[in-house]
Amino acid sequence: MTKKAFISYSRTSRDHLNRVVRIAESLRVDHGIDVILDVWNCTEGDDLNYFMESMVNDETIDFVIILSDIQYCNRANDREGGVGKESTIISSQIYDKQSDSRFIPVFLDILSNGKPALPTFCNTRFAIDMTDIELDIEKTEEIARKVHNKPLFEKPKIGKVPDYNQDQNDLKRAIKKLTLSKSYNEMRNFEEALAIIYKTLENIENSVEDYNQENLMELKEIFDTWKEVITYALNNDNFYFREIIIEHYNRCLTLTEDEFKNPMTRIFNYFSFLILVSESLSSGVNEFLKDLMNAKFNFSRREANYYILSLYPQALSRKYSYNTNVKKMLAEMYFEGKDLKKVQDADVILYTESLMKKDIHSVYETWHGALLYSKWPMLEQRTINILINKFRSKNYLAQFDFLFGSSQSEVLENYNNIKLAHDMPTIFNFIDKEEIGSY
Repeated sequence: MTKKAFISYSRTSRDHLNRVVRIAESLRVDHGIDVILDVWNCTEGDDLNYFMESMVNDETIDFVIILSDIQYCNRANDREGGVGKESTIISSQIYDKQSDSRFIPVFLDILSNGKPALPTFCNTRFAIDMTDIELDIEKTEEIARKVHNKPLFEKPKIGKVPDYNQDQNDLKRAIKKLTLSKSYNEMRNFEEALAIIYKTLENIENSVEDYNQENLMELKEIFDTWKEVITYALNNDNFYFREIIIEHYNRCLTLTEDEFKNPMTRIFNYFSFLILVSESLSSGVNEFLKDLMNAKFNFSRREANYYILSLYPQALSRKYSYNTNVKKMLAEMYFEGKDLKKVQDADVILYTESLMKKDIHSVYETWHGALLYSKWPMLEQRTINILINKFRSKNYLAQFDFLFGSSQSEVLENYNNIKLAHDMPTIFNFIDKEEIGSY
């Protein structure tokens, strides 16, 4: 329902009148408020004083906006002229109804004593400061927000009482500190956030034995925190963030050298890297992703590519048969909606990129994207490829040239050199070779 507002003001000067009209026009045109203003609604021959009094008393008026300059303030306090009669009515209504918020005081001047130029009856009310004419657009929006009850800072809903699990508290506290970082403590807070993720991961490994779904879901909080950490790193691109992330993964890899121990860490390595890739591709931050994918990781006293982060959590084979696509099951537990689709696409992209490398000699040099065996339904759902479809663009392909090549001809050349597994999809299952970089 359209809100209706009457503007009460004093005709101090021509310039002042023009300013009032501009404010009224903006409230009507830009903010959808039915503004009543004497220059529009009071025609020649009408009793101006009566009009102003009737507007203040009109029950169909939702708000009365008081645009008070020094002259308005003086006339209202001295009960002089039409403004004086208006103010008599307004003040009686304000004093009779202390909670009545239909009056919006706005002061356009400052008095000689340094106080806002407002009538006495407005002194106890929160008022909008419009003393700087350069800020009229912003302040007019502030008035409109008051009319529409759309405050700039809305009171948040009361959340659930936490279970005060120490690990969860530490994760939330780490993210809060990171997002509030200043330049001098940004690196320390970033390192601390990753250290708390690692510590929480260790605690989960030491407490879980059965690996049922409830146990596996304990990683969900870590993935949510990791996404916030990566988002912060992408928005505040810093080369040292990448170095810290590589160090973090190397710490995690030391826990996974025995393939039948610490499966939760292997799950973390796999899905956290998918999150990192999907968020980098979504944000278009190419150098960040390139550095992470070209980094050397340490595993069992040897250097390895990022593919090492995709090792299967073998310990879960004792709980789940080999007929269960565990990574698919976990993906559906940890992600949903758009996030799930992006993780699927990232898995296809990493597998395809690993096949295009010419020096593949062992399983450690291929991305183990078991999430995307052909049984996975995304093969029949071509519309969900949020990230894969971006590679139809020449500019996007060139931006991420380290993945498949910088041009369509280079992609085709690399494609001809790979051996495709029959049960693992690549991007070419979703985009025809000729479509990549085609527009």
